[in-house]
Amino acid sequence: MRASLVTRTRAAAAACALVAGLTTALAVPAVSASAGSTAAASVRVPRYNHIAVIMFTEHGFVNIAHNKHAPTFNRLARQYGLATRYYTTSDPDAAGVMAFLAGNSFGIDDHLPHWDQRISKPSLLSQLGRAHKSWKEYVQDIPYAGYLGDCYPTVCQESDTLYNQPKFNPVPDLTYVADNPAVARRMVPAMELGTDARAGRLPDFSLIDASECANMHGGPPWCQDSPPTFGDPDDNRLVAAGDAYLRQVTSEIMSGPQWRHGNNAIVITGTEGLTSAGCCGTQPGTGRVFTVVVTNHGPRHLADKTPFNTYSLLATVQHAFGLGCLQNSCDTRHVLPMAKLFGATTDGREPFGRPAGSAGALVTASGRVGDATARSRPSAARTTAPSPWVQVASPNTGPNDNDLWSVSGRSATDIWAVGSLLPGANSTVVKTLAVHYNGKAWSRVRTPNAGSQANYLYGVTTLPDGTAWATGTYTVAGGHAGRVLTEHEVGQHWTIVPGANPGPAEDMLYSAAAVSDRQVWAFGTYGDARGFFHPLIEGWNGRRWTARRVAGLSAATHGILTSVTAGRDGVWAAGQVSGGGPDHQVVLRLRRGGWTVVSSGLVHTPGGAAADAYPQAIAAGTGGGPWVAGRDRAGPAGFSTYVEAPGRSAELTQVKTADPTRQDNYLWGIAPVHAGVTAWAVGDSVPPSTANANSLIEYGSAKGGWITVPSPDPGAANGNTILDGVLALSNTNVWAVGTYDGSGGMRTLILHYTGGTI
Repeated sequence: MRASLVTRTRAAAAACALVAGLTTALAVPAVSASAGSTAAASVRVPRYNHIAVIMFTEHGFVNIAHNKHAPTFNRLARQYGLATRYYTTSDPDAAGVMAFLAGNSFGIDDHLPHWDQRISKPSLLSQLGRAHKSWKEYVQDIPYAGYLGDCYPTVCQESDTLYNQPKFNPVPDLTYVADNPAVARRMVPAMELGTDARAGRLPDFSLIDASECANMHGGPPWCQDSPPTFGDPDDNRLVAAGDAYLRQVTSEIMSGPQWRHGNNAIVITGTEGLTSAGCCGTQPGTGRVFTVVVTNHGPRHLADKTPFNTYSLLATVQHAFGLGCLQNSCDTRHVLPMAKLFGATTDGREPFGRPAGSAGALVTASGRVGDATARSRPSAARTTAPSPWVQVASPNTGPNDNDLWSVSGRSATDIWAVGSLLPGANSTVVKTLAVHYNGKAWSRVRTPNAGSQANYLYGVTTLPDGTAWATGTYTVAGGHAGRVLTEHEVGQHWTIVPGANPGPAEDMLYSAAAVSDRQVWAFGTYGDARGFFHPLIEGWNGRRWTARRVAGLSAATHGILTSVTAGRDGVWAAGQVSGGGPDHQVVLRLRRGGWTVVSSGLVHTPGGAAADAYPQAIAAGTGGGPWVAGRDRAGPAGFSTYVEAPGRSAELTQVKTADPTRQDNYLWGIAPVHAGVTAWAVGDSVPPSTANANSLIEYGSAKGGWITVPSPDPGAANGNTILDGVLALSNTNVWAVGTYDGSGGMRTLILHYTGGTI
């Protein structure tokens, strides 16, 4: 489930009739602009005051035309302008957006963070800046302006299908944005669109970036994946979600005062279709998509049959703002601007001045600027030195994905690990998974599921009396809202115990720790109605779960709590919070029945810079305080590992850890050994040469000297190996759990250390 489980489809031949019907219905003579319009009646694109562009994913023209679940799309197409032969150019979706922004996709990939695919090329955004024109990107699911993380809430870095992340946003890939904090702050939370529109502060150009739900792509558990078949109920829900967001966005823009003056337009289009069809010098392309141009000149009832593609849209926007061309938008022989849809009387060639940023362009044998293909990433098998860790047999159910996220045990003969699995080919159904070790072998134990679609167990804790608790999340019917999932085990029989759900949108529990069967703690996050996340603590008192407050954190605090631990030195928890700015670590301690903040000190990168910090695991020590492990980053760089060890008076001291790669290093679990003097930490690292995760095991002391320990990497042949949790029962009995890419999908991974050279 860490890899996007998209099943792309080809539309049925019968759907072609829908295209013909819609085109015929809209192919009436063009209505000229109203008398008060400033749009020029010519073959040239008129100058515009404001243009907004929203791009949806993974749906072709026939998936939207006449679709009853897309009433807003079709109403706007009937009332304004529809490009009936508009083709996309680039795959995957993020590449489709980059092709529009820069005239070339430059081979970017949805699955890579921006620091691994830095594009130092001119773009529409830098052109606008040089021309002293304003722009903003309105992004769903980012916590503050200028957010350069790769996912929000950040724990979803573990699984790119966990939440509505801005996965298809390539704007931070542009070094013009990522390397300039003032420019990056033009990426703002989506809710600011309505505020700016009402106040008359919309920029000259707006790029609207929807989440995986709203842009009709999806991914379990919160949204469904792309359609297995056209008209599938899951796809109908995705289309309906996209249509609702489109209705909101267009209403906000068109109700603002700026819409009534000058020339203004909203462009609704797609990043890629579902075929290899193309036009305008780009063959093959990536399919035909439903593209509408809404202008404030009044209803035009226009269906334009001229062939256009992604570069046509870029060229149109450039002409509308008086800018030069970029890369493939300079190809005036093949690429025509969408002049008629923007108010001109006809479509035709429109020359640019000197091409902007043409130096270094990729040129094909025909002399035309070409679209960059994906970078070459060798997939040769990885080699490693002999490891003191051994992979042991672990259970898997079915041929599809099986993941383990957490491990806990009370003795060498009673250990639990929990996670999730795909029971069938339908990627929108996810079930809970629990496996047990009895001292001889691991076996699966049945667990209940609260939701009909997606159920995850992220955390597990065991008690001395032989019972256990597991925590996670599930989706309600329809798959667009999460609720906490808490399960209790007695005698290897698991039952669901209802949890508290303070958030109106999403409630998730990532970790659990038990002091006794009358005192169990679970930590996570909940979403509010505006899409922001807040720390969530739930406590079990032997009768029911209730949400708890944290002294020192207001109810409005943004953040997530990722881990909780209980030991001889107390009960501790860790997470990250932000106050509309950079994320910083927070460590909590339970005192007299209440939670208080005991540390929120800065974490530093290996180079010494103050960093955004994302603690992923906390483990109780043996009297001196807890250990913390996670990842940090500063500026436009990628992630480094970090570990904090107990210091004096329960203070935490950051120790220098090992990073196998230049960036993309993650620690997800930590376990102290040798009476808390040393510790094991596990996670993964991603070499730029392959873009696949390697298992990562580190070992070190509270005083430093951390090293990378060779570890089994069974996913090397097929992709990824990731370790999520670690448990130390003694100095020579340590377990780690995770997942790896097998030949048919993700497989559970369990490693065991029983001593040996480190």
